Amino acid sequence: MIWRKTAKSVPNWAFEVQIGGNLVEAMAKLKHAWDLYSSIPVLVTRAEQVPEADDLLGGSFHEMKEVARVLADDRLSEFYKVKLQFRELKNALCLV
Repeated sequence: MIWRKTAKSVPNWAFEVQIGGNLVEAMAKLKHAWDLYSSIPVLVTRAEQVPEADDLLGGSFHEMKEVARVLADDRLSEFYKVKLQFRELKNALCLV
């Protein structure tokens, strides 16, 4: 999945969700988006796979180590819940 600022622009962010299976394939897809568009690569995976992803960024995919983000799926769920709480509070305070 990619995020673009506008429909015809290059993607700013490239996301790969890998909840099991081969992290090398996921990282290769992110590397392709990074090489092609200079997109910020984001890998979402299980917490148990984060160390393996970090190892890959220190080895085979070292070129994108400084720009890539690795996020455990439970942290993403936590972020979403906090964001919803923030929105509710913002609406309660009538903030735009």
